[in-house]
Amino acid sequence: MKILLGKDSVLKNTGDNTLVIDAVATSCGCTKVEYDKEPVRPGGSVDLHVSYKAEHPEHFNKTITVYCNAKVSPLLLKIMGNAE
Repeated sequence: MKILLGKDSVLKNTGDNTLVIDAVATSCGCTKVEYDKEPVRPGGSVDLHVSYKAEHPEHFNKTITVYCNAKVSPLLLKIMGNAE
């Protein structure tokens, strides 16, 4: 049995310059991230669709790393929960 979980998140550009996401990496192949590759203007945002595929019911704790031109980069996002 495979369990597919999804979550949409918003990454907002609070800086004064255009935000460019160079790459997104996940801590395992069971986690995927889809997003619009276009640069994000100041004050704008980009939707991140995160999906996690579990092989069986379990607790999970995964990391998503966003490499971008922000002053603090990479950005680390965490997802955790229980796949039931």
